[in-house]
Amino acid sequence: MRMRQKMMVVAGVIAAGAMLAGCSGETTANPSSPGAEQVASPSASATEPSDSGDAGSDDLGVGVAVDEVRDGLWQVGDAGEVNFSADGGSLSLGDATPADGWEHRVADDKPDEIEVHFVRGDQRWKFEVELENGTMQISKQLTITNAKSGSYSVGSIATLEFRADGDAFTVENVQHNQGWPIEKTDEDSGSVEVSFRMPDGAGSAEFEAERDAGVVTVEISQKLRRALG
Repeated sequence: MRMRQKMMVVAGVIAAGAMLAGCSGETTANPSSPGAEQVASPSASATEPSDSGDAGSDDLGVGVAVDEVRDGLWQVGDAGEVNFSADGGSLSLGDATPADGWEHRVADDKPDEIEVHFVRGDQRWKFEVELENGTMQISKQLTITNAKSGSYSVGSIATLEFRADGDAFTVENVQHNQGWPIEKTDEDSGSVEVSFRMPDGAGSAEFEAERDAGVVTVEISQKLRRALG
Protein backbone atom coordinates (compact mmCIF):
# COMPACT_ATOMS: atom_id res chain seq x y z
CA MET A 1 0.00 0.00 0.00
CA ARG A 2 1.39 3.28 -1.02
CA MET A 3 1.17 5.96 1.65
CA ARG A 4 1.25 9.74 1.12
CA GLN A 5 4.04 11.89 2.51
CA LYS A 6 2.91 13.43 5.73
CA MET A 7 3.97 15.84 8.53
CA MET A 8 6.27 14.41 11.17
CA VAL A 9 5.06 14.33 14.76
CA VAL A 10 7.73 13.66 17.41
CA ALA A 11 6.59 11.24 20.11
CA GLY A 12 7.67 11.33 23.80
CA VAL A 13 9.33 8.39 25.55
CA ILE A 14 8.76 6.72 28.99
CA ALA A 15 9.66 3.25 30.31
CA ALA A 16 7.29 0.27 29.83
CA GLY A 17 7.32 -3.51 29.35
CA ALA A 18 8.43 -5.46 26.32
CA MET A 19 6.56 -7.74 24.02
CA LEU A 20 8.35 -10.51 22.19
CA ALA A 21 7.27 -13.12 19.69
CA GLY A 22 9.27 -15.35 17.37
CA CYS A 23 9.31 -18.00 14.68
CA SER A 24 10.14 -21.68 15.13
CA GLY A 25 12.94 -23.53 13.43
CA GLU A 26 16.73 -23.60 13.31
CA THR A 27 18.17 -20.16 13.89
CA THR A 28 21.05 -18.74 11.90
CA ALA A 29 20.65 -15.17 13.06
CA ASN A 30 18.56 -13.74 15.90
CA PRO A 31 18.76 -10.07 16.91
CA SER A 32 18.70 -9.17 20.59
CA SER A 33 16.18 -6.57 21.70
CA PRO A 34 16.01 -6.40 25.52
CA GLY A 35 13.79 -3.96 27.32
CA ALA A 36 11.06 -1.75 26.00
CA GLU A 37 10.01 1.86 25.75
CA GLN A 38 6.57 3.42 25.72
CA VAL A 39 5.81 6.38 23.50
CA ALA A 40 2.60 8.30 23.93
CA SER A 41 1.23 10.88 21.53
CA PRO A 42 0.11 14.20 23.03
CA SER A 43 -3.50 12.96 22.94
CA ALA A 44 -2.75 9.54 24.49
CA SER A 45 -4.98 8.35 27.30
CA ALA A 46 -4.06 6.15 30.26
CA THR A 47 -6.86 3.67 29.64
CA GLU A 48 -6.24 0.04 28.72
CA PRO A 49 -6.50 -0.84 25.01
CA SER A 50 -10.01 -1.74 23.91
CA ASP A 51 -10.47 -5.27 22.60
CA SER A 52 -14.25 -5.53 22.35
CA GLY A 53 -16.73 -5.79 19.51
CA ASP A 54 -15.27 -5.30 16.04
CA ALA A 55 -12.32 -3.26 17.31
CA GLY A 56 -8.80 -4.27 16.35
CA SER A 57 -7.15 -6.83 18.62
CA ASP A 58 -3.46 -6.83 19.51
CA ASP A 59 -3.45 -10.45 18.29
CA LEU A 60 -3.70 -8.89 14.81
CA GLY A 61 -0.13 -8.25 13.78
CA VAL A 62 1.62 -10.68 16.15
CA GLY A 63 2.11 -13.14 13.29
CA VAL A 64 4.03 -10.48 11.33
CA ALA A 65 7.05 -11.11 13.58
CA VAL A 66 10.39 -11.81 11.88
CA ASP A 67 13.00 -12.30 14.61
CA GLU A 68 15.48 -14.46 12.73
CA VAL A 69 16.81 -15.07 9.25
CA ARG A 70 16.80 -18.75 8.24
CA ASP A 71 15.33 -21.18 5.78
CA GLY A 72 12.92 -23.97 6.73
CA LEU A 73 9.29 -23.87 7.82
CA TRP A 74 7.65 -20.51 8.54
CA GLN A 75 4.21 -19.80 9.98
CA VAL A 76 2.47 -16.88 8.27
CA GLY A 77 0.05 -15.58 10.88
CA ASP A 78 -3.01 -17.82 11.01
CA ALA A 79 -3.10 -18.01 7.20
CA GLY A 80 -0.77 -20.93 6.53
CA GLU A 81 2.83 -22.08 6.24
CA VAL A 82 5.72 -21.66 3.82
CA ASN A 83 8.66 -24.06 3.65
CA PHE A 84 11.77 -23.15 1.65
CA SER A 85 15.48 -23.90 1.46
CA ALA A 86 18.48 -21.65 0.76
CA ASP A 87 21.29 -23.94 -0.33
CA GLY A 88 24.29 -22.86 -2.37
CA GLY A 89 23.12 -19.26 -2.55
CA SER A 90 19.84 -20.21 -4.22
CA LEU A 91 16.25 -20.28 -2.94
CA SER A 92 13.92 -23.20 -3.51
CA LEU A 93 10.25 -23.26 -2.48
CA GLY A 94 9.19 -26.53 -0.91
CA ASP A 95 5.55 -26.14 0.12
CA ALA A 96 3.08 -23.30 0.61
CA THR A 97 0.13 -24.64 2.59
CA PRO A 98 -2.92 -22.50 3.43
CA ALA A 99 -4.85 -22.99 6.65
CA ASP A 100 -8.51 -23.99 6.49
CA GLY A 101 -10.61 -21.25 4.91
CA TRP A 102 -7.64 -19.49 3.31
CA GLU A 103 -6.60 -19.31 -0.33
CA HIS A 104 -3.01 -18.87 -1.44
CA ARG A 105 -1.03 -17.88 -4.51
CA VAL A 106 2.69 -18.19 -5.27
CA ALA A 107 3.56 -14.82 -6.77
CA ASP A 108 7.30 -15.52 -7.23
CA ASP A 109 9.38 -18.67 -7.11
CA LYS A 110 12.85 -17.71 -8.31
CA PRO A 111 16.41 -18.55 -7.18
CA ASP A 112 16.70 -15.09 -5.60
CA GLU A 113 13.09 -14.39 -4.55
CA ILE A 114 10.08 -16.25 -3.14
CA GLU A 115 6.76 -14.52 -2.56
CA VAL A 116 3.57 -16.19 -1.34
CA HIS A 117 0.18 -14.56 -0.74
CA PHE A 118 -2.68 -15.80 1.48
CA VAL A 119 -6.20 -14.32 1.33
CA ARG A 120 -9.38 -14.71 3.37
CA GLY A 121 -12.12 -12.12 3.47
CA ASP A 122 -10.74 -8.75 4.57
CA GLN A 123 -7.26 -10.08 5.45
CA ARG A 124 -4.28 -10.60 3.16
CA TRP A 125 -0.87 -11.95 4.15
CA LYS A 126 2.37 -11.76 2.17
CA PHE A 127 5.51 -13.78 2.93
CA GLU A 128 8.64 -12.85 1.01
CA VAL A 129 12.27 -14.01 0.93
CA GLU A 130 14.98 -12.21 -1.07
CA LEU A 131 18.65 -12.95 -1.70
CA GLU A 132 20.90 -10.03 -2.57
CA ASN A 133 24.68 -9.53 -2.37
CA GLY A 134 25.24 -12.42 0.03
CA THR A 135 22.38 -11.50 2.35
CA MET A 136 18.90 -12.93 2.90
CA GLN A 137 15.89 -10.81 3.83
CA ILE A 138 12.65 -12.22 5.17
CA SER A 139 9.51 -10.12 5.45
CA LYS A 140 5.89 -10.61 6.42
CA GLN A 141 3.02 -8.22 5.75
CA LEU A 142 -0.59 -8.24 6.94
CA THR A 143 -3.20 -6.05 5.21
CA ILE A 144 -6.64 -5.59 6.77
CA THR A 145 -9.44 -3.85 4.90
CA ASN A 146 -12.47 -2.49 6.77
CA ALA A 147 -10.14 -2.17 9.76
CA LYS A 148 -11.48 -0.93 13.10
CA SER A 149 -10.13 1.19 15.92
CA GLY A 150 -8.41 -0.76 18.66
CA SER A 151 -5.16 -2.39 19.78
CA TYR A 152 -2.68 -3.80 17.28
CA SER A 153 0.72 -5.48 17.46
CA VAL A 154 3.56 -4.67 15.09
CA GLY A 155 5.14 -8.09 14.87
CA SER A 156 7.22 -8.85 17.95
CA ILE A 157 8.50 -5.33 18.52
CA ALA A 158 5.59 -3.03 19.40
CA THR A 159 1.96 -2.63 20.41
CA LEU A 160 -0.18 0.46 19.85
CA GLU A 161 -3.71 1.80 19.86
CA PHE A 162 -5.18 3.01 16.58
CA ARG A 163 -8.14 5.39 16.50
CA ALA A 164 -10.16 6.32 13.43
CA ASP A 165 -12.62 9.14 14.16
CA GLY A 166 -14.03 10.21 10.83
CA ASP A 167 -11.07 11.47 8.81
CA ALA A 168 -8.97 11.95 11.95
CA PHE A 169 -6.52 9.07 12.45
CA THR A 170 -4.34 8.84 15.58
CA VAL A 171 -1.92 6.33 17.08
CA GLU A 172 -1.50 6.29 20.86
CA ASN A 173 0.24 4.34 23.63
CA VAL A 174 3.03 2.98 21.45
CA GLN A 175 5.09 0.45 23.42
CA HIS A 176 8.19 -0.83 21.65
CA ASN A 177 11.40 -2.77 22.30
CA GLN A 178 14.51 -0.69 22.85
CA GLY A 179 16.26 -2.53 20.04
CA TRP A 180 13.66 -1.19 17.59
CA PRO A 181 13.44 2.60 18.10
CA ILE A 182 10.75 4.64 16.41
CA GLU A 183 12.01 6.11 13.16
CA LYS A 184 9.04 8.39 12.54
CA THR A 185 5.39 8.97 13.37
CA ASP A 186 3.32 10.74 10.72
CA GLU A 187 -0.32 11.73 11.14
CA ASP A 188 -2.47 13.40 8.52
CA SER A 189 -6.13 13.65 7.58
CA GLY A 190 -7.24 10.12 6.77
CA SER A 191 -3.83 8.48 7.24
CA VAL A 192 -1.24 7.63 9.87
CA GLU A 193 2.12 5.84 9.89
CA VAL A 194 4.51 4.66 12.61
CA SER A 195 7.80 3.09 11.53
CA PHE A 196 10.57 1.41 13.50
CA ARG A 197 14.16 0.62 12.48
CA MET A 198 17.04 -1.24 14.12
CA PRO A 199 20.11 0.96 14.68
CA ASP A 200 22.20 -1.17 12.29
CA GLY A 201 19.52 -0.89 9.59
CA ALA A 202 19.08 -4.67 9.35
CA GLY A 203 15.45 -4.66 10.44
CA SER A 204 12.42 -2.43 9.98
CA ALA A 205 8.72 -2.51 10.80
CA GLU A 206 5.71 -0.35 10.03
CA PHE A 207 2.12 0.26 10.99
CA GLU A 208 0.19 2.20 8.37
CA ALA A 209 -3.49 3.10 8.05
CA GLU A 210 -5.41 5.13 5.51
CA ARG A 211 -8.93 5.76 4.33
CA ASP A 212 -9.75 5.38 0.63
CA ALA A 213 -13.29 5.75 -0.70
CA GLY A 214 -14.57 5.44 2.86
CA VAL A 215 -12.74 2.17 3.55
CA VAL A 216 -10.08 2.04 6.30
CA THR A 217 -7.12 -0.19 5.48
CA VAL A 218 -4.38 -1.14 7.96
CA GLU A 219 -1.04 -2.56 6.85
CA ILE A 220 1.47 -4.06 9.30
CA SER A 221 4.89 -5.33 8.26
CA GLN A 222 8.21 -6.47 9.68
CA LYS A 223 11.40 -7.47 7.86
CA LEU A 224 14.92 -8.53 8.77
CA ARG A 225 18.10 -8.96 6.68
CA ARG A 226 21.25 -10.87 7.62
CA ALA A 227 24.36 -12.17 5.87
CA LEU A 228 24.24 -15.78 4.71
CA GLY A 229 26.50 -18.36 6.27
